Amino acid sequence: MYQSSYQEIRNDGSQAERENESVAFDKALELLYAAQEHGIGSMQAIEAQFFVHRLWVFFIEDLTKKENGFDDILKADIISVGIWVLQEIERLRQGQSKDFKNLIEVSKMLKQGLS
Repeated sequence: MYQSSYQEIRNDGSQAERENESVAFDKALELLYAAQEHGIGSMQAIEAQFFVHRLWVFFIEDLTKKENGFDDILKADIISVGIWVLQEIERLRQGQSKDFKNLIEVSKMLKQGLS
């Protein structure tokens, strides 16, 4: 009986975490679309870069914790995506790229994966 209750709470927690992640990706996408529309030098672009950077630093740090229940291969794959995102943001910041399209597409795919 206790084990069953614990599993239900654990599953509820995982569902809540996925919902929070989904909301975070919604916000990231909202900001990235605004950045794409207003251009690389806009306040919207700066806000999008800052938010997405913080979001992925959080995800990467969480994935490196022992408490994270994902298997090692999945962790490594998601961390690789995160590193790419951080590198893409740096390219935008340095003016090596002016397009948010790739970040938007990756964010859309990851959000869909949470559903």
